[in-house]
Amino acid sequence: MEVNKLDPFKLLKDSHIKECEALGKMRDENLKIIKLNFEQALKAKSKSELLTLAVNVSAMRTLFEINKENLVKRPSFKINDESFVLPDVYEFLINKVIQLEKFIDTRILAIKDEEPVLIIKHTIKKDDSEIQNIFDHCNKDIFDCEYKTFRESIETANFNNLGIKRLNKVQYLTHRLSGIMDNVWYTDICRNMNWTKNLCSGKRDKIKDQRWTKQFEKILPLPKKE
Repeated sequence: MEVNKLDPFKLLKDSHIKECEALGKMRDENLKIIKLNFEQALKAKSKSELLTLAVNVSAMRTLFEINKENLVKRPSFKINDESFVLPDVYEFLINKVIQLEKFIDTRILAIKDEEPVLIIKHTIKKDDSEIQNIFDHCNKDIFDCEYKTFRESIETANFNNLGIKRLNKVQYLTHRLSGIMDNVWYTDICRNMNWTKNLCSGKRDKIKDQRWTKQFEKILPLPKKE
């Protein structure tokens, strides 16, 4: 993948080298992920694969934008009387993700319409009020949709229509939901979303907002061990 020649890290002074290196490592790791997504989009043979990929990429872009906003609130660096702001790092990644999103859109248009797929509905065994509580805790924070869409997404084991905003939390939600659904549902949604069970169950430690996590875990029981 082509890397932007205007590398902001070369402008930083020695006093900021540790923070620079940490951001540089983060940037390089995310560039590898973006490159892998480009390759997945190129190899995808169906629109459903590409739409799932688009959801994940959109969540990645949202995360970069949030991090950029957080850095904007911090003082800029002064280098030879010229201001330099760390959000440039995230702006660089956001631009790469925008290129990826455009590529995915192009690939979707290039693939012919597929035959209708038979959608299997799973039964939600919990009362509607309990599902509503989960929705109320998560909506507008980790996704953005109507309650009906959320419920139907659980029933069809497909979260492509949720309007995902925070992918780590949605993947952890998926793991916790498996405790009130069943193993067949868990397998189906991981396949539909191109995730794995280990990926979803391991997302707890990736969530920085531990207050949200503790409140959330009071609402949803731990999944039973398989």
